[in-house]
Amino acid sequence: AQSNLWSSITWGQMLFDIVVNDGEDDPYHFYKIDKRFLSLWDLYLSRSGEAPLDVSLFLYKRDPPELREHLLDSIFNEQHRLKSFILVCGRNVKREDKTFIISAAPMLRTLDITVGHHDGVSNPVPLDKAITVDLPSLTSLQTLEIYGNVFLQGQPRADVLDLLQNVNYWPNNVMGPRQ
Repeated sequence: AQSNLWSSITWGQMLFDIVVNDGEDDPYHFYKIDKRFLSLWDLYLSRSGEAPLDVSLFLYKRDPPELREHLLDSIFNEQHRLKSFILVCGRNVKREDKTFIISAAPMLRTLDITVGHHDGVSNPVPLDKAITVDLPSLTSLQTLEIYGNVFLQGQPRADVLDLLQNVNYWPNNVMGPRQ
């Protein structure tokens, strides 16, 4: 039997008005993130061993860049353990020289990524401003919710299409890699 003791971790909270305006005029700017919590985050991930994880990350422009990068790195490095992953961030939160690809998450059943917001126009967005999801590698996916600067790479496997129960797809016009 798998322990549920270390199965769920959340950083931050959903503040939709900040996501929509990408952190400009942030009404919550007075909330400062204490960097000491990073050591607790790391402790949690180390103590959870190889237990499957349900992770929710809510990252904003007001959060220090090194904190955002550390949290993203830590989860993308542990993606093989993910059962559920919710990521909400403004489009200017991710470093452009850093690539984040979900490509090794065989247990992932729920994937919900919001990077910025769906802008409703078709202005091209460079790939380096997006998070990439490698669909063929997600073999257990049941729920897929994509909004904003997210690039879906490849086609889901036929057996995964049978598993999908819920899909919400509102991406921006992310330019994929050149062929």
